Amino acid sequence: SLHDALPICNNNSTNGGNSTALLIIGGGISTIGQIMMATNGTGNLGYATLNLTGGSVTVSNGINLGAGGTNGAAILNLAGSTLNMNGSAIGSGLSNSLADVGFIALNLTNGTLENVSQINGGLIALNKNGAGTLTITTTGNLTNTFTNSVNVNAGTLNFAGTNLLGNDIMLNNNGSIVNIQSGLTTGRTFYVMNGGSRSEEHTSELQSPCN
Repeated sequence: SLHDALPICNNNSTNGGNSTALLIIGGGISTIGQIMMATNGTGNLGYATLNLTGGSVTVSNGINLGAGGTNGAAILNLAGSTLNMNGSAIGSGLSNSLADVGFIALNLTNGTLENVSQINGGLIALNKNGAGTLTITTTGNLTNTFTNSVNVNAGTLNFAGTNLLGNDIMLNNNGSIVNIQSGLTTGRTFYVMNGGSRSEEHTSELQSPCN
């Protein structure tokens, strides 16, 4: 499917009522210009959840929190899809109104995340949860330039592609695994805590972990 823009919970009413929306993409190939989540109206709130459980989703102009209001919430669950951000960002981390911050809650369980320029302005850590395998990679001439630190709390996290910028990678639980593909350039520090493990096909760009 092809969409120039995809709003999820665009609550523009003025009667003070709140709205909740859930969108599940579980298969096929979707190409979307921009996803706008949880736009709030006057005196009401929007609550939006996007579950990506299968198929492939390409977004060219970012996944953002809608304008207006002081609360509301946007949640993105990556649990089986390939999400290609095509060099754009997830969340802004910037104020959309005088009291609203453009964070999107991101739950990473399994699937593939590609070509992300930034996530929530790099201001909050990412969490890899659940027993599945998540791959963060690049395609073509694009790179991952998000600067968030990453906590691997369960399962396996694979880093592939050509570039991985940003802050520390924490392996927090016994059994959590990080795999690093040959040819990947990164200056991140990997900390192995509580029995996690790390493997890499080359180490020239890696700093030593703390065990």
